[in-house]
Amino acid sequence: LPPQAAMAGKRVAFRDIPYFRSLFAKNFPDSIPVPIKEVDDVLIASCQGDVDGAVTEPNQLQDFLMRNRDRCASGPLH
Repeated sequence: LPPQAAMAGKRVAFRDIPYFRSLFAKNFPDSIPVPIKEVDDVLIASCQGDVDGAVTEPNQLQDFLMRNRDRCASGPLH
């Protein structure tokens, strides 16, 4: 399934700034929005299972994983 369909009805975190609010609304209209202020907190919420997924930019994800590999050992991120 494409990410949009797989996340329908699920809680998806994103950074609470206009760009990501717009991106989320356009691409994940059937998901439950969970706006979070800081990028790291978005990804931590996903890693810890507080939300079902997260929307972020690839470079933010890579940077986070390089600095926090041990904080996100529960499963793969895509």
